[in-house]
Amino acid sequence: MKKSDFENIIRISGTPNYVASAFSPWQWPAQPRCSSRVFYRFLGFQKYNCVDLNQEHGAVSLDLNHPLQDSSLFSQFDLVTDHGCNEHVFNTGEAYRTMHRLCKPGGIILIDQSVWEGNGYYLYDLSFFEGLAAANSYKIIYSGYVVTFRERTSDGSNIQYPIKGRFFPSNKNTTGICSASFLIPLVGHMCLSTQLHWIVSGPRNC
Repeated sequence: MKKSDFENIIRISGTPNYVASAFSPWQWPAQPRCSSRVFYRFLGFQKYNCVDLNQEHGAVSLDLNHPLQDSSLFSQFDLVTDHGCNEHVFNTGEAYRTMHRLCKPGGIILIDQSVWEGNGYYLYDLSFFEGLAAANSYKIIYSGYVVTFRERTSDGSNIQYPIKGRFFPSNKNTTGICSASFLIPLVGHMCLSTQLHWIVSGPRNC
């Protein structure tokens, strides 16, 4: 996204206290890059951390193919995100197990994945993430797709269109989830009875 379009979104949303100079340098995918820490601090998050083998911007050095061993990081984060990382990890199930371990009970796991050819080892669909949710009793807040038709803004950013997805309201107690062990989902006729119930009746709890 071009910085001018980002600033237009900030203006329209009415989010206060934006300081343009803090978001510098703005030149992705070129180096050096501005850390996402600036964006999350702008949104009001006090604690931020990230995972990257190169330890750039103070990241935790971890090969996501392997289990997270540092138990001091378990259940520490209200929000854990995957903005197009885990499809590049061959052992992708372990990467999502790490996200599960990092998230606090009652926290949010946000996954925003690309589904075009050649972007990584895997092209996910909704059933992958909904199966992940079923196996681990997550509540799905929103599930859907965003598409682009190669249309661009006057400044050159892709215009994106959300396809109406599915909302899953729940009044279940969610405070215990993510303190339990991460479970691998099963597909189709191999589903566990609890997962089959979720597919027929909607999600359990978060």
